Amino acid sequence: MAARLAIGTNARERLRRLAVVFAVELRMKIVVELYMRVMSAPQFNREFGGGSPTRINQNFSRLADKGWLKLIHREGPGGDRRGGIELFYRATELPFMDAESWALLPYSVRVTSSWNMFTQIAPRLRGDLEVSSKDARTVCEPLRGARGCTSPFVPQWRGFDPGGCLSDRVPIPWHLAAPSGG
Repeated sequence: MAARLAIGTNARERLRRLAVVFAVELRMKIVVELYMRVMSAPQFNREFGGGSPTRINQNFSRLADKGWLKLIHREGPGGDRRGGIELFYRATELPFMDAESWALLPYSVRVTSSWNMFTQIAPRLRGDLEVSSKDARTVCEPLRGARGCTSPFVPQWRGFDPGGCLSDRVPIPWHLAAPSGG
């Protein structure tokens, strides 16, 4: 009962609203892409695919009904639409999870979501770190030899102890870690 008082109905309503977008992966892609530019369902289908035109139209309609997409203008009939009217939409906001809505999710959903996000970000981060650290290798080599570090990346921010490496502080799961050798 105390959790219900601490977390307002505003967070619950936001979670219900987010559920519409997060329920279907295609809807997430639609909202993110239409936040950046105006687009119609046929344009989206030509550019990104996502199934049949009917499926794309149904998802556009659902998002528009729930307030995620705003109708900007209509075009038609004429051109390659063969008499049809083409509706152009723009997303009203990006779907992001605030702290209050996140707290309402069951623990298992939060853990699974966090892990999925991490596994998507980790390879990109590792690649970026390796590329950016190749230039700094001359700075890192003395640390690698002295400390036995596995990562050549040395962050340069205020208050950082240069006597270590990133891999000493951030554990990377075994299946994402770079193979050791040599």
